[in-house]
Amino acid sequence: MTVRPRATAAAGSDQWVALIGVASACIYLTQYTLRWPLWQLYQQPYLDYAWLSQYTRAGQAAYLGLFIVLFGLQYAAYLIARADPRAAPRWLILGGQLLFGLLLVGIYPVAALDVYDYLMYGRIALDYGGNPFTQPPSAFPDPLVGFSPWPNEPSVYGPVWQLISLVPTALSGGNLLAGLVAFKLTALGCYLGCSMVLWRLIQLVEPDLAPAGTLLFAWNPLLLFELAGNAHNDGAMVLLVLLAILSLVRGPRLLVLPLLAAAILTKLLAAALGPVFLVGLLRAPGHRSQKMGWVLGGGALALALTGLLYLPFWEGIRTLHFLTRGNWFTASFPTMLREYFRVSLEYEVAGRTAATLVAGLFALYIVARLTLLGWADRRAAPGAERVG
Repeated sequence: MTVRPRATAAAGSDQWVALIGVASACIYLTQYTLRWPLWQLYQQPYLDYAWLSQYTRAGQAAYLGLFIVLFGLQYAAYLIARADPRAAPRWLILGGQLLFGLLLVGIYPVAALDVYDYLMYGRIALDYGGNPFTQPPSAFPDPLVGFSPWPNEPSVYGPVWQLISLVPTALSGGNLLAGLVAFKLTALGCYLGCSMVLWRLIQLVEPDLAPAGTLLFAWNPLLLFELAGNAHNDGAMVLLVLLAILSLVRGPRLLVLPLLAAAILTKLLAAALGPVFLVGLLRAPGHRSQKMGWVLGGGALALALTGLLYLPFWEGIRTLHFLTRGNWFTASFPTMLREYFRVSLEYEVAGRTAATLVAGLFALYIVARLTLLGWADRRAAPGAERVG
């Protein structure tokens, strides 16, 4: 039997993507897992990559340089997948993501210590019968308080995340290392779920781009580092947002707003996408009555879901402590603005001014972007009949 040239080329490209994956895995193992081993460092609080590299220029250069190399390898794999979609089958992309993620599960969270708070908030609910939305870690005699980056703050996350966090907390059995690993695996699982949904979404729009597009997301070194390495819970929020997009594209559209609400009830940041999804529902194919049903019916379901999820934790308005998240400043653009405004304004006023300005600029961008999309549609189909 004669092998067709295109099939042979695809097999060769497949091997190149696999080799790139092996090279990336070797870097993750030698320069991350073995360099910052979780099993050796987990009992030492407040470590970060700068301290572990002794604040040397060589350490900082290595930290940045490794990311550059990993991004370069990922881009090479992307170019191969873009040229020949068969070179990056789904099993290879997800398998590589899983391998890289498991290697990073083994590192100390050198860029964020939030995972210690996740575990502590879970203990507040499970071990002490407390309420993580109204009681800070410092209110409990737990040795984990000494690891918490925010010991005097109640949870700033939503009830969806607090309920999810009960599972890894329970599985840890009170063991600190097991708890950290359980939360890291939870983050990795959400990240893998995002890649699966993203593959499906791209297939619906442009099937040939599914391998390359998914690879850009699944093999992204920064996402792998932040989600599997530092156990950020953003993956859970993004997974729900992607499911909302899938419902918008394929249906049932009645679930779009409930899924978005679940994302917001994981992390408040997802609320910024509310106008985008509302416009998407109103612009979707269908009669006006259908669209009103998706918006009003979906909105009612979202409100009911919100009430149901908050019910076990509700202690009045103070339960909504997460709304203060917008006033927190860490390493961000609003922080730079706040420091600039502090030259002429008081500290609190400078913070509120910076937060309001950034929120206003983002809202202005969303409105302008949606307006431009509307104009583009009208120019593309000036004689098209409006549906609904």
